[in-house]
Amino acid sequence: IHMPSRKKHFKHLRPHIVHAIIAALAVAIVALFFQVTVNTIFLFASMGGSAALIMLHPKKHTNSLRCVGLAYMIVFFVSYIAWYFMQRLPSLNSLYISVSIFFVITISFLLMVFMDVFHGPAIGGALGFVLEGQDSFELVFLFAAVVIMLYFLKLLQYMYKEELKIEHFFKEFTKEHYGQK
Repeated sequence: IHMPSRKKHFKHLRPHIVHAIIAALAVAIVALFFQVTVNTIFLFASMGGSAALIMLHPKKHTNSLRCVGLAYMIVFFVSYIAWYFMQRLPSLNSLYISVSIFFVITISFLLMVFMDVFHGPAIGGALGFVLEGQDSFELVFLFAAVVIMLYFLKLLQYMYKEELKIEHFFKEFTKEHYGQK
């Protein structure tokens, strides 16, 4: 019986170990500054997904800083609007979460596609933004922390990955920077 070499599989996995640790560490550091609740866990999971994609596929269009930043901004604003209006509707408390999630995911999805800034994990964070809407100051601070952390991860990659040139970092904010869809 011939068994495939585990060394070959480990060799392929080795660079991703560093990526996984960096992505997880970044999310864990942000989590230190917030009270971890059921609501914020959705946001941390979304951040983890974004961090992992940015680390694994830094040249993908959907992981460019323009896409990531605008996608989270869309979800943030649409979620806040949904939360604001749902709070004003009488006796819809039992339907609040379902209606809000439906609205936020549908509208966010369509706006991201329309603006060519689709980033899937941001949609996953919609639930956290809707549920966390009760404290708008903390919500803005959390949104800023998410975006800053993801931008920092991308900057780290430009500093240590040979295929990414630091002088191209600010091109990340342009629509034409990456053609890989």
